[in-house]
Amino acid sequence: MFWIVFLIGAAIVLLFYSIYHLTMGIKGWKLVKEMKQEKEQTKNWVLLTHEAYEYGKRSEYWKSIELAKKALELNPRASGAWRLIGNAYEFLGDEMEQTGKYKEVENMSLI
Repeated sequence: MFWIVFLIGAAIVLLFYSIYHLTMGIKGWKLVKEMKQEKEQTKNWVLLTHEAYEYGKRSEYWKSIELAKKALELNPRASGAWRLIGNAYEFLGDEMEQTGKYKEVENMSLI
């Protein structure tokens, strides 16, 4: 009789132990999946910021601004993307001032 009670008790403990580790395993897999998604998202905004920088170097400021804004959608705290947007607008203003397009735009807004 003792051995039967002992075996049933051991089976119950094993069952609960298995269920606990199974649920923890599922939670663990979900956590790993979330971490991978977070890593991918981080990689994406870094790549977008780098691409925006490259467009800025080629004086394609509107494309640079567009890509930097996409990077900010993924990570609003990406200081490099904010800096690229500011630089692009500054360079656009300088170009418009040098070519006289600034005055055209200014006159158009008055109409």
